Amino acid sequence: METRLIKFTTLTPIFTGGVDQDMERIHETGIIGSLRWWYEALVRGVGGYACDPSNSSCLYSVEDDSGICEACRLFGATGWRRRFRLTLSGAAQAESTAEWRTRRRDAWQFSVPRCDAGGDTSVYLRPGFTGPITLRFAGKGCDLDLLVDLLLLVTRVGSLGARCQVGFGIVTIEEHLAPTGELAKRLKKIAHAHAVPVDPAGRPSAADMFLARVALSEARHKVEGEGGIETMVQLKADLRSVFRPSPDTLRTVRHALLGTVEGERISSKVNVSRPYQVPGDGGNWTMRVWGWVPASMSAEPIAGGGATSLEVFNRIEMCLKTFKSYPGLCNWLDLLANMGTQGLATKDPKLLPAASIDWVRLKDRDGVLAQLVKWLPVPQRETAQ
Repeated sequence: METRLIKFTTLTPIFTGGVDQDMERIHETGIIGSLRWWYEALVRGVGGYACDPSNSSCLYSVEDDSGICEACRLFGATGWRRRFRLTLSGAAQAESTAEWRTRRRDAWQFSVPRCDAGGDTSVYLRPGFTGPITLRFAGKGCDLDLLVDLLLLVTRVGSLGARCQVGFGIVTIEEHLAPTGELAKRLKKIAHAHAVPVDPAGRPSAADMFLARVALSEARHKVEGEGGIETMVQLKADLRSVFRPSPDTLRTVRHALLGTVEGERISSKVNVSRPYQVPGDGGNWTMRVWGWVPASMSAEPIAGGGATSLEVFNRIEMCLKTFKSYPGLCNWLDLLANMGTQGLATKDPKLLPAASIDWVRLKDRDGVLAQLVKWLPVPQRETAQ
């Protein structure tokens, strides 16, 4: 049995759950669940099948060595043990809530006014953990190589742990860790085996993802402490506002994409980080926004058209390009009237960007594989002379 030791530190607090939803420590299950979610999305993104363990998981058949999907083969299922062990250590501690002002029952409330003056947007948070964390993986070498690549990918473009929708989970690996190529190798094998995608639509898929980094201007944005949380909430409010035209024809799309607590609870498919600084980046502040837009999302009228996934992507990108960290600078309803199907079309000087963004859409299996090679370049081995 081989081992891999990976040290990382949090750039925003990490949340892995616990008793009564409060964290008393960082739980291995929260890290494993996050890595599994990403691997499932990648498998589906290249055309393979990955079950949804929150609904119905695979059942291994001893007779013919079958019955489990690609994700369960690595992360385990009924009758099939997980292919690795994970233990955690480190000096991470619960984040301070000394500056947090408004407590509601068993959580803290953060609210900002909506851009359309229609009320407030609020989130309720419990503290996460911050500081250095060490992961120790043990298992078969090729499986550990895949996990290393998966963790590298998540730390570069996504977030780790739970509650990514409300700012948690941005981490950075402390020491140089080179990609192994195992993740790309397995995904290419899966893609080759499935000329036609086999996973039903509606589950998270990398082919339906967007990933963005928003570089903030400190002159316009609150970036630290409680102010940083409020900036995260403001961006979430702005995202909801671009899906709230007048009349409100996009209610169903808004709730399906960004979540709702009305009636049947729906989680947001768009994740927004708190502002963070990357070591060695000159002190610049950044936010990470990523999520997935189901290809089946349609059938809501927008100015006589339909809320296709392309329209949804365009609205999200437009919002990030014009993001302001406080209300009153932008009339979203006027802005929506100027937005064409190719994105932001207006030349209004009031809408000069407050931030620059890096924006990536993966689109299909070829896009997933091509971008993976860019994100995880495998070092060339030196040939013997």
